[in-house]
Amino acid sequence: MMIEESRTNIAVVVVTFNRPHSLNRLLSSIAQAYYPISDIPLIISIDYQDSEAHNEVVKIAEEFEWKYGEKRVIEHKENLGLRKHILSCGCLTEIYSAVIVLEDDIYVSRQYYDYTQQMLDVFVDDEHIAGISLYSHAWNVNANRPFMPEPSGYDVFLMQFAQSWGQCWNVRMWNGFYNWYKDNVSIDWDDVPIFVRNWPATSWLKYHICYTIKADKYFVYPYFSLSTNFSDLGTHHKICNTSYQIVLQSSPMQYRIPLFDVAVKYDAFFERFGIANILGVKEADLCVDLYGLKNGDGKRYLLTTKNLPFKLLELYGLQLRPHELNVIYKIIGNDIHLYDTAENLPLKTRNKNNIKFLMYDYKNYSIRDLIRLILFRIINHKL
Repeated sequence: MMIEESRTNIAVVVVTFNRPHSLNRLLSSIAQAYYPISDIPLIISIDYQDSEAHNEVVKIAEEFEWKYGEKRVIEHKENLGLRKHILSCGCLTEIYSAVIVLEDDIYVSRQYYDYTQQMLDVFVDDEHIAGISLYSHAWNVNANRPFMPEPSGYDVFLMQFAQSWGQCWNVRMWNGFYNWYKDNVSIDWDDVPIFVRNWPATSWLKYHICYTIKADKYFVYPYFSLSTNFSDLGTHHKICNTSYQIVLQSSPMQYRIPLFDVAVKYDAFFERFGIANILGVKEADLCVDLYGLKNGDGKRYLLTTKNLPFKLLELYGLQLRPHELNVIYKIIGNDIHLYDTAENLPLKTRNKNNIKFLMYDYKNYSIRDLIRLILFRIINHKL
């Protein structure tokens, strides 16, 4: 296949720390990928630890054969911790025009590089865009419930949720975040999901998510993922699981990419923007809270699954997927409420069928499987 020399080279940056098996697996996936241009830099950045595992990681990095350009191994001489390590890798945009950053428990599709190139071709100068995600969430991590973005006539959508499981920044995107990060020593965490706020101090991602919210920026997300996550034991994982494994897009694609104004968009809570037009209210006056994680945000109108003491304007069911389609198509039911919060009323008890909500999310789990899942969650939480 012909190599396109004219396109901008994106450096591939592998972030690793004392996990030899994980690094081997990631490098294997990178080596098998398709690269539409030549002379691609590969940087393997290794955080320090005085251990045999660290020495093995260094050996793997040095011996790995990279056929597509320069390979550079950065062996840090002191332990940075995950946040500083990722920040140092993002700052490689001072040298390279763009970087794809991959932590060592990631595995990439063979098409990951071509996908990223196509996204940069469109969004390189778009000030709305703070980064490009290779990963596509099938799970709302804030609510611990499934997530399904509404399909559109395009192959990507936008979300105010930065990504750590395979992401790309060009110099404009990275500098926007990094300058904000340096200028905001004291962070205002209002408007940030509680789940994200509670992440440990070692997390760089919580700061980037806060930035996307405060600066009104978005990450580009594929409907079908170009990376997946093994959740190996490490800084933020104390037990291995497959909760965040996702279907990989492995076939070549010429992506249909929307302009910003027409793209399907979600906020940091995984709630859909644009429903206000369907309801005949202003976007600035509506809080969408179908996952039930918000407090109303001081908005006049509230679309939620919670029973609240406000004037009820509309009721919708919960049958279609994704769940916002029940509102868009006006499915009759008693599950989703549209309130006018300007008028307080006595709370009317409405039967909320928790089993129905459970089955909507999890479909065909058996009782035995649910018990096993609960036990797993309890053990994982304790660890």
